[in-house]
Amino acid sequence: MNLYLVGVNHEATRYKQVRGFTESNLTFIDVIQSAIMKHSFDLLAEEEQPELLIKYSAISLLDAIHRAHGIRHEFVDPNARERNVIGYKGFEQLCLLEPINNIFGVEGDYEAMKVAHAHDIAHQYSIRERFWLNELQRQAANTVLFVCGDLHLRTFPKLLAAEGIVSEVIKGGIGVDYSIIEYKAFEFAEANNMFDETDCFCLQS
Repeated sequence: MNLYLVGVNHEATRYKQVRGFTESNLTFIDVIQSAIMKHSFDLLAEEEQPELLIKYSAISLLDAIHRAHGIRHEFVDPNARERNVIGYKGFEQLCLLEPINNIFGVEGDYEAMKVAHAHDIAHQYSIRERFWLNELQRQAANTVLFVCGDLHLRTFPKLLAAEGIVSEVIKGGIGVDYSIIEYKAFEFAEANNMFDETDCFCLQS
């Protein structure tokens, strides 16, 4: 499987009728259309959940594009039940864990949220990314375009390389504001060698 990656702010991939097309929507469409013209994809996949699209009254632009081109499309992000099965703890759950929750009263909300995001990125991302990879492999496609949150471009390719899967980043940063807390959390995780930790409290069941 050859995997081509596009990194986004998820709002760039969601069309909402109440606001019409945004600049990031249009950029996303252009990037995907250009990639389709260049590569013979047999699968368009994305880190998205149909349940979230319903919640946000949105439609997936990648889903619409696949229909126009006749290329198979799949949502591969785990839903709430699947996240529980694979043991993934998201940001909200991490904030409730005692070592992180205690930070709210000592260092303030911003620092606590940054630490929670850092644990998510350094310790939990790989759990969800492994789920994506399993789902992608289950599709038995040869050439895949995969759309994911931009920060995953800093982590997912490492998993792919370890599994001997060739990947290439087509475009990153679509609709992204690099000043948001998640990017500060990534820097925090790197500075504190969190990616090397295998026995963190957040990984306990």
